[in-house]
Order: sequence, then C-alpha cells, then structure tokens
Amino acid sequence: MSGTESYSVSHALVINHSKFSIDKPLFKLARALKTQLFASAIVKEDRDKEKLRAQMAMIYNPQDKTISYPEVNETKNESVFSGKRNMLTFRDGMFR
Repeated sequence: MSGTESYSVSHALVINHSKFSIDKPLFKLARALKTQLFASAIVKEDRDKEKLRAQMAMIYNPQDKTISYPEVNETKNESVFSGKRNMLTFRDGMFR
C-alpha cells in the first residue's frame, strides 16, 4: 500500500494432517465466505496516521473467541473508516 493508505489484514493458516492451506474460508460476512479479512482507509492530510492505524487494527479476543475489525465504507475514489467496528464470533469452525 502507499504511504497515504492505512490497512489491516487477517489471514488463517490451516494445518490438517500435515497439509498446510491458506485457501480455506474462515470468515463468513453476510452470505460470503472469505479466506481473509481486509480493511483499508485513506489517510487525509488533517488526520493522525498513527491513530488511524490503531483504529484499523483487527483485534482477536481468545477468551470470547471473537475478532473485531473496522467498518470501512467504500466510495468510488476511496475507502473511509466509519468509526464503527464489527465483531465476528468463532463457532462451528468459522468466524461468523
């Protein structure tokens, strides 16, 4: 990514009987199955890059088996962090 775009991505490495894969879907967003979570947002000149980077972080809570990630609104020209976070819970082998 460029220096003006902050982003966060989460992948999963699955090990099953000595076979490795990063292609197994682990995240269910609405009806779509995804192999990764990804969010990016443009850093405006008047915004603090480090603060935006912290807001864009994906946070895993092993006690609750949840992952929270930033909600990003895609426009025609850019991605804008909405200020909200979404949460997925791990159950039945997938974050939903």
